[in-house]
Amino acid sequence: MMETILNRFKAKYGYLEKYGMSIEGLNLINETDDITYSEASDVNNINELIGGGNYELSVFRPFVFDNRILPKVFEGVKIKNVEVGARPQEFDVDENENFIPLDEYHSPEKYIKFVDRCFDDIRLQLGNPNMSKEEMLDALVFSGCFIEHIKWCKEISDNFNI
Repeated sequence: MMETILNRFKAKYGYLEKYGMSIEGLNLINETDDITYSEASDVNNINELIGGGNYELSVFRPFVFDNRILPKVFEGVKIKNVEVGARPQEFDVDENENFIPLDEYHSPEKYIKFVDRCFDDIRLQLGNPNMSKEEMLDALVFSGCFIEHIKWCKEISDNFNI
């Protein structure tokens, strides 16, 4: 069953490898991990068919990637979307810092500055010469929606500053 799900995922999304994505495989998650599958209505059925436990399919991709294309869940299996490689200069951090709040690390302003600086390069890398700035911002953030990303950063900031 695991092989079948993996093969169907590769058949549907394997073309994204030309944009730097690699499919690392389907893995059993340690039962003690705090993983939720709220977006997968049939995850329990899938896990029973696969033999119990929770599974995730790991996908590695570069920073410049259209995250809107990848699902969060595929056939009841969580997709672990992992960014690999160097981040743009707008995201450089001081290596002497011991702690950088997530909302600062993923600051919406950093994405905007990067898109403004690399507008044509992003269009080229994503293979969409007509892509708008708003589409680029949506594509680059993990959620696939820049407005959601802004809300997420604000929520983290609000919770951190309590």
